Amino acid sequence: MVLQKFREIRPSLTLRVASNPFFNGLLAAGAGFAGLFSSHRPRACGRSCKTSVIVRWPASEPVAGCSVSTASESAFMFDVTQWVTNRDELPVATFDWGTIQWLCNAELSADAEQTLGITHIFPGQTNPRHFHPNCEEVLHLLTGCGVHCWGDDSVELRAGMTIRIPAGVVHNLTNTGVEPLTCLIAFNSGHRETIFLD
Repeated sequence: MVLQKFREIRPSLTLRVASNPFFNGLLAAGAGFAGLFSSHRPRACGRSCKTSVIVRWPASEPVAGCSVSTASESAFMFDVTQWVTNRDELPVATFDWGTIQWLCNAELSADAEQTLGITHIFPGQTNPRHFHPNCEEVLHLLTGCGVHCWGDDSVELRAGMTIRIPAGVVHNLTNTGVEPLTCLIAFNSGHRETIFLD
């Protein structure tokens, strides 16, 4: 009923969908569907709030063994806005060497299992040596160039390059250019832990 009622294609959104047995069953079965699902959820104030979320699968047929006529509408009753952040509304932490702005983590999005942020390193500056005991990091350079120190080794990086730093590896990044270096940084934990050595 829910799938039949809301089969309407929309441009894709970037958002985190919480683990849900109904969604997981569809994905595991290789179901094909792209649609807009809507439901009404009562709020504490007593008013109802309409929520929409786009769920996409790679093919186009319903899942075998999952009847669209019996799909529970309660599976879609959540407030999607709790998983959406706006960079313009988030704080920026400023240091002598540069800035960090967190876009997603367990503090910004309840139960998040990933951390995402943007960092800027000023020309000629280096962030402190550190490591993450509970998660690995993926760092992608958006602009600028620098040298990334990894344990006793180092590698030159420039815009367009990506490096993965396993958990526990001591590392830091130096901006060797004349303009701010901008990185997208991601961690496989919503509760990223950092141990600074400098």
